[in-house]
Amino acid sequence: MAEEVLQLVGLIGDEDSVVGFLLGGIGHQTITPPLQTVTSNVFVVDKETPADEIEDAFRTLVRRTDVGIVLITRLVADRIRHTLDIRERSNQVYPIVLEIPSALDAFHYTITDEDKQCRNIATLPKKK
Repeated sequence: MAEEVLQLVGLIGDEDSVVGFLLGGIGHQTITPPLQTVTSNVFVVDKETPADEIEDAFRTLVRRTDVGIVLITRLVADRIRHTLDIRERSNQVYPIVLEIPSALDAFHYTITDEDKQCRNIATLPKKK
């Protein structure tokens, strides 16, 4: 029987968003011998965090074989948009990278044409 492989959720975002996900149980740290190096699946970003550090954290998460999904808050994603665009053009699909609203991000939902199409597909004809 095949061995089960633990797939983690990686997260890059502001402190409030990260804390919310940590309370939900996604936090994980790995200690690698012999130097006892500690790696985490989360990276907290603030206003002073340089873009190159965010990019390094992103690249590290997407290269890890134990990470299946990388969540990145929208405000942080905007700071490394060029790196995300390069990855998207490479057609790399694993791990999955999802942009999510942050706890600090104002939520604005607009109905797109795609939303309308999905609603039309999901709507069953009414019985007469």
